Amino acid sequence: MAIFTPNLTSKLLLKSATHALSKQTGEILELGCGSGWITHALISAHGTSSHNYWLSDISEEAIESSKASLIPPLKIENFEVGSRLNPWKGKQFDVIINDIAGISDEIAEASEWYRGVPFEAGLDGLDNTREVLEDISSFLSSEGVFVAPLISLSNVDTYRSLLNDAFDEVIFENRKYWPMPEEIIEDREMIEQLRRDRQIVLEEKYSKLLAFTEICVCRNVKK
Repeated sequence: MAIFTPNLTSKLLLKSATHALSKQTGEILELGCGSGWITHALISAHGTSSHNYWLSDISEEAIESSKASLIPPLKIENFEVGSRLNPWKGKQFDVIINDIAGISDEIAEASEWYRGVPFEAGLDGLDNTREVLEDISSFLSSEGVFVAPLISLSNVDTYRSLLNDAFDEVIFENRKYWPMPEEIIEDREMIEQLRRDRQIVLEEKYSKLLAFTEICVCRNVKK
């Protein structure tokens, strides 16, 4: 199984997570950690004296890669293989960074991003997100922060509704537009059908199709 490598979404997540950690100490979880790049950068910036870091990914190969770069300072018990929040039953966290697959399966199948990497996020790109948010109140502390990307290659309206159902405070920040890759827009019929069905949101500028990524920072989880 391949390892998902850092991209624009990873960098935007890191920016928002860095800001969150500057105001929040305690237990930090990275879901869908891939190579552990985000956690590695957070440890470099914030150290481990006030924060304890945990990582999980559905890919055993990804977890082995994370261990190789993060032990030490972390210990083997800080890593788990498993999907979504399943490996962490009985634990609570002060910051959860969610980087699991979150785009429409139709787009993922046509892209180079997920070659050999599992996604299975459904037509609207939100199957994984739904399951995380259904359980989030059991895993996030009362003062905790949930940091996750919203990618417009998913059903944006539904995603925002899911977040508002789960949290009293939802802030969107750091939006960045980026051009759709050529290998995806070759299937224009598929793209247009997804747009008509509001499963994805794209903008057209200067004859280019643009998607966007923004980060949602959520607090006050509803119990």
